[in-house]
Amino acid sequence: MLFETKRGYRRLFRPSDSYHIGRGGGKDRPTRLGLPKALHPYLDWYETEFLALDPKSNRDSLMSLRGFGKEIWRTEDADEYVSNLRAG
Repeated sequence: MLFETKRGYRRLFRPSDSYHIGRGGGKDRPTRLGLPKALHPYLDWYETEFLALDPKSNRDSLMSLRGFGKEIWRTEDADEYVSNLRAG
């Protein structure tokens, strides 16, 4: 599906794009089963690369940090860490 960014300009649709309410939860891309195997790499590109470029897809930048650096704290006990800070 294409999305009109301004008059005469279109690009591939992204889930964060606005659409007419009457359209409901309509189809925004073909299903893998509905495509010939030769076109599957294009669908893969759309899902993994094109959608990743969407600046609106992750509106809360703080939530995007969830899990970041968790390997640093893997061996640290949370209660012990807080106790050490308070004793500090």
